[in-house]
Amino acid sequence: MDKDDQLKLFLFDARFVKDKGVACFVKVMSGRSLDFEKIKQVLSYHNMKRYEIYDVGVIQPQKLTSTKILKSG
Repeated sequence: MDKDDQLKLFLFDARFVKDKGVACFVKVMSGRSLDFEKIKQVLSYHNMKRYEIYDVGVIQPQKLTSTKILKSG
């Protein structure tokens, strides 16, 4: 994968969600969307630590909706 194609996310909030655990709210800054069925970890640039991904989705009013991919827009 080309370095410019890497998915870059900005973490702007996190909170505990009942029955799901910690939910991290991110903004897609750049890069291509990835199939999160295959990618199960992310790397924090700040502390170079890997974190597990259990679910990916979007926020809709008062509801978290699961999706398979993240993309900008």
